[in-house]
Amino acid sequence: MSDENIASALNQLADCEQKLEDKEKELEWYRLKTLMPHYGERDEIIARIPNFWKIVLSQHDDFANYVRAADFKYIDAIQLLQVKWQSPRDFDIKIGFQQVDQELPAQTVEKHFYHDGDNIKSQPVELKHNLPPRKRHNRFFDWFQWQGFGDKSEFSNGGHLARLIADEIYPLSVKFYTEAQRDVADEDSDEESSEPELF
Repeated sequence: MSDENIASALNQLADCEQKLEDKEKELEWYRLKTLMPHYGERDEIIARIPNFWKIVLSQHDDFANYVRAADFKYIDAIQLLQVKWQSPRDFDIKIGFQQVDQELPAQTVEKHFYHDGDNIKSQPVELKHNLPPRKRHNRFFDWFQWQGFGDKSEFSNGGHLARLIADEIYPLSVKFYTEAQRDVADEDSDEESSEPELF
């Protein structure tokens, strides 16, 4: 085969791959649009289950990599977590907190994320809290200010955390909750079986 024929075949192959990629994006957006009403119905049910998000987030190993141990008192205060998609690469994460002592008032914040090429970016949102300046740096609170411009003072890997929430934690939350409840039940069963029998 001549070089000209090979070049033509490679160009056609590239065009075909682009069509496949475009179709995959189209199907992904169709999937999300189809699921969103059901996610909304699920959100209403989850709101009636005490400590649902506390259990899900505290049991998720990957999520724990983004949060300092001292911040879990605020993570435990999360009562609402939702993701709303405008497209597969453009979404909002809404988080609702209950009050934590005098440090964090009850509030709901919504943070927007979007893709700029291969990079994810965001718009900062204000999370009201009463932590002194020396206790604010490099906390979970900083994620709400994250914009994705590569500033070393920003929350580390803020885009990865956003995608973890949107791609895994939110859509699979019931799975994680069920697994956590099953682990607790297994621990209780092990404790009962280890108790000495009384004669």
